[in-house]
Amino acid sequence: MQPSDIETIERATLAALSPDAVEDAWGWLLPFDGGKISRSRTAVPLAHDLLM
Repeated sequence: MQPSDIETIERATLAALSPDAVEDAWGWLLPFDGGKISRSRTAVPLAHDLLM
């Protein structure tokens, strides 16, 4: 799996869930939704890099 695959998967997941709004900030996707699906309102990173 390539690092860019994570971003592709996360963006596709949110597109499928169709939250009311999505902000892209500082390497994170921030979905906003009033529905019952928790995933459609959970912030996710676009990369999983190790911090040292």
